[in-house]
Amino acid sequence: MRKIVLIATIMTLLVAFQVAALPTGLVGWWQLDQNAEDSSDNNFDGTLIGTENYEERAGFGYAHLFDGATYFQIPRDPLLEPQNIISVEAWVKRDGSPGAYKHIVAKGSIGCGSSSYAFYTGGSGGLSFYVTTAGYKLSPSVAPAAIWDNEWHHIAGTYDGAYVRLYVDGVEVGTGTSATGNIVYPVEDLYFGRFNEMCGGYNYFQYSGYLDDVRIWNIALTADQLAYYDQDFDWVFGDDDKCAGTVVDVPDENLGVNRHVWYGGDYFTTLVPAKKGTFIEEASPFSMADTLGCSCEQILQKLKDEFGAQMVGHWNFGCSKSVMDDFVLDMSDGVFDGLYLLDTVTVPSNQNIASAVEVIMPDQTYILEASGTYQYATWAGIPVADAKCSWRGTADPLGYINQWLSGDLLPSPYTNYLEIKVNGGVVDWGVPSGTCNADNIYKMEITGVDHLDFNIYDGGATGDNSGSITVKIFAQV
Repeated sequence: MRKIVLIATIMTLLVAFQVAALPTGLVGWWQLDQNAEDSSDNNFDGTLIGTENYEERAGFGYAHLFDGATYFQIPRDPLLEPQNIISVEAWVKRDGSPGAYKHIVAKGSIGCGSSSYAFYTGGSGGLSFYVTTAGYKLSPSVAPAAIWDNEWHHIAGTYDGAYVRLYVDGVEVGTGTSATGNIVYPVEDLYFGRFNEMCGGYNYFQYSGYLDDVRIWNIALTADQLAYYDQDFDWVFGDDDKCAGTVVDVPDENLGVNRHVWYGGDYFTTLVPAKKGTFIEEASPFSMADTLGCSCEQILQKLKDEFGAQMVGHWNFGCSKSVMDDFVLDMSDGVFDGLYLLDTVTVPSNQNIASAVEVIMPDQTYILEASGTYQYATWAGIPVADAKCSWRGTADPLGYINQWLSGDLLPSPYTNYLEIKVNGGVVDWGVPSGTCNADNIYKMEITGVDHLDFNIYDGGATGDNSGSITVKIFAQV
C-alpha cells in the first residue's frame, strides 16, 4: 500500500520517520491501490463499475487506468458535501487530451448542466475545476498540451467562498474566478471517471486516462499548503524539504565514481531509494533531519560538508545500502567507526568454496570477521565443548595429539581442526575475541584483492567437520 509513501519515501533500513503534519479537514482519500477503499477516517469506500485496470506507479503504489467505460461510485454522504469551502485533489496522466467535457471527479449532477463540484476538460479538452452555487463557476483553465503530456501531474481545485481556483503541480493557474454562496447538492453520489447524467447521447462524459490518489477536504487548501507538491514529488512538505526541486530518482552515473561494483564490472545494484524523510535523535549539531527530502548523493555531500575528513570515506563509497545504513548508525550513536558491512558469507565445511557476492576494490582495506563453531565430535576423546572453541589457533585441548591434527599447517602447540582459507591461501586470523564458551570471533585485515573466496580445510584425519562458520566483510575507511 502507498500510505507510507505519502508520509516518507525511504528504505527499510532507516529507523524512524518524521513528516510535516497534513492540514486538518480531510474527509475522503482514495489511493486507488488495487481497490476503492477510503483511507481517511470516514470509510467512504467506493465500488468499481467496469473493467479493473490497476497499474503500478513507481514510488506511489498503483493507479487506475480508465478506458472510457469504467468508473468508481462512492455513496452519498453529507461529509462529502461541504457548503461554501472545499478542496479536491488528484493525480492524472494521459498522452493527449481525453476530449471535451470529460469528467474526472464529479459530485452528482444538476440536470445536464453541471455537477456540484468537478474536475473536467471543458470545451478545449484541457482541465478546469468548477463548483455550482447560484450559478456555474469555472476556474481558469490549463491548456491540453500542458496537462495531457503523458506525465503525472498533481491537480487541486479549491473554493473558499470567494474564489474558485485551480492548481497544477502546486502552482496556481491564473488568479481564480470570483464566486459566492453555498454549493448546490442534489441527493446523488460521487463519481470518478464520469458525469452522473447521460445528456444528449454523450455517454456520461466519461474519462479515459490514469487517475490516482483522490482527496476531498472541507477546507480550502492554500498555495503554501499545496506547495508540498513541488516538482520533485517527494512528499516532504514546504520548508521541511531541505533539497526541494530535485528529481526522485538518482541515476547510476551520479552515485560516485568509486562506489562498489559487482565482480565483472557492473554497478552495485542494491541502491538506496533516492528520496528520504527521516528523523533520529541528534548526536551532533547536524542531524538526519537536515537531510529531509534529499537524494542519497545530496546526503553524502551534506555529511561531507559538515564533518569534513571523517566523511571522505563515505563519499568515496557512494550510495550503497551499507553506506547509508552506517550513516544512520553513526548519526545516532555519534561514533564514526568507518566500518561498512558489505556482505555476509556462510562457509561450508570440508573444502567447499563460498564466494563473497559484493566486489572488492583493490586499493581498499577490508576487515574480515569470522565466527562460528567447529563440530568434530567423532574424534575420540575430544569433547564437543572443546571442539567448538578450537576451529582456529586455540590451544590443543588434548595436547598429545597436536602434531597429528595440525600437520604442516600450524606449529605446535596449536591445533588446526579446520582452517578458513581466503582466495586459496592460508591466512593468519589472529587472536579470537570472546570466550571458549561462546562462538569465537576472529578478525583480520585484507587489501589488494578484487574478489573474496572462502573455504574450510579439515585438519583431522577423518574430514567430517559439521560446523558452521560465517564471515562478515566490512569496508574500512
